[in-house]
Amino acid sequence: MGLDRRLLRSHLLVLVPGLGAAFFIALLVAGQMIGSIAFDHFGLLDVEHPIDLPRVIGATLLVVGVVLIR
Repeated sequence: MGLDRRLLRSHLLVLVPGLGAAFFIALLVAGQMIGSIAFDHFGLLDVEHPIDLPRVIGATLLVVGVVLIR
């Protein structure tokens, strides 16, 4: 089992009882989407896609969804 799985599991044990499972999963998905947009924009995995309006709208809607779940 990798370090990332151990970190995720420890965060699950600590944060889910206080935040709730749905909110925690929504935060994970929103964080991954924002991170992937940043990776694409800066070409960190040798694939460069500039940030455009549909991506900004999608990320904004994800953040709004996280706020509504809370």
